[in-house]
Amino acid sequence: MISFYPGPSKMHPNLGDFLNNASESGILSQNHRSKAFENLYQNTSENLKKWLQVPPHFELLFFSSATECWQVLSQTNFGNNRLHIFNGAFGKKWADVSHQLNNCVHQLQSFNFETLPEIANENNADFIALTHCETSNGTYLNNSFLSSLRKEFPTSTIAIDATSCMAGVPINWENGNIWFASVQKCFGLPSGLAVMLIDHKTIDKITNLNSTNLYYNSLQSSLQNQQKWQTTHTPNILGIHLLNQLAQTQAPNYSEIELSMQNWHEYFTQSTIFKPLIKNLIVQSLTVITVEAEEKTIQKLKIACENNGVLIGNGYGNYSKNTFRIANFPAHTTEEKTLLKNILTNFE
Repeated sequence: MISFYPGPSKMHPNLGDFLNNASESGILSQNHRSKAFENLYQNTSENLKKWLQVPPHFELLFFSSATECWQVLSQTNFGNNRLHIFNGAFGKKWADVSHQLNNCVHQLQSFNFETLPEIANENNADFIALTHCETSNGTYLNNSFLSSLRKEFPTSTIAIDATSCMAGVPINWENGNIWFASVQKCFGLPSGLAVMLIDHKTIDKITNLNSTNLYYNSLQSSLQNQQKWQTTHTPNILGIHLLNQLAQTQAPNYSEIELSMQNWHEYFTQSTIFKPLIKNLIVQSLTVITVEAEEKTIQKLKIACENNGVLIGNGYGNYSKNTFRIANFPAHTTEEKTLLKNILTNFE
C-alpha cells in the first residue's frame, strides 16, 4: 500500500537498510548515559544541522512528538504575555494546551485560511506560537510572512511548529527562535520522535527566567542534559539512529516538491468533481494538499484508491467529511504521484 496520508506517511525508501544498520550496530542495547549514545547524539546533531542547513547557533533536542513539544514549551517561562496565531485545528490545540498549563496572559489571533495573518505589534508579546503548515486544512506561512513577523517582533521568542514542513520546504531559520517537528511526515521515518532546534539567544533567556525546574522532562532539564549529549530519560534511540542515517543521504529537493504542489493544485482546479480547498497559492502548503468533494464521492474514491494499492488521507476537524488530503512529501516518487493521478482521472 502506497500511503499519501499526511502523517504517518510513506517511509523513506532506504528505511529497511537503516533498520538493519541500527540492529547490527549494537546501539539499541546501549543506555542513554553511555559514550556510544553520546556519540550518536552529537553525530546526529552535526549531520542533521548540515543536512537542513541549520545555523551553528541552534541546538538539537529530542522529544517524543510535536505534541510533547507543545507541552514542554507551555510549561516554560518566556515572559508574561503569549500570542498564538492560528487558522486551523492544530494551531488551536497548541493554544489550548498552553492555556491549560500556563497562567500568563494569552492572546489568540485567528485568521482566515485564504489569507496571511495581519501583523500588529500592539501588545509586544513575549512568546509567539505559529504553525508553519496547518495540516488540518493544508495552509502554509511562507518565509516572506515569517521574515516580516520577525522584524515586527525583534525581541519576542518565536516558536514554530514545523511538523508537516521540516525536511520538505526550505526554512529561513533566523525567522524563528524555536523550530520543532515530528519525523513521521517529511522525514519519512517511523513515528515516536520529534526534533526541536532552539537558538542560543533563547537558551540564555530560558536560563535567566526559569530559576527552578518544576518538571522532570522540562526544557531546562533537556538543555542541561544536551550539554553532555545526553537526554533526561531513555529516548527513542532507534528513531535517533534512523534520523542520523537519513541525515547522511542526499538533501531534499525542495524545488521538486514545490513544482509537484503546483501540478496538484492545477489538476484539482481543472477537475469537474474535485476542487482545492485552498484557492490562494500564496497560502497553499507545499507538502499537504486538501481537496473538496461530496462526501459520497470521497467515500467511493477511497475505495477505488485502496483497490489500486493507494491510501489517501481523511479530512480533519470541520473538514472531515467533505475533504480528503494528499501528502506531498520527499519520499513520494514521481511514479507514485502519477499512479494516484491516473486513479483520480479514471475515477472522474
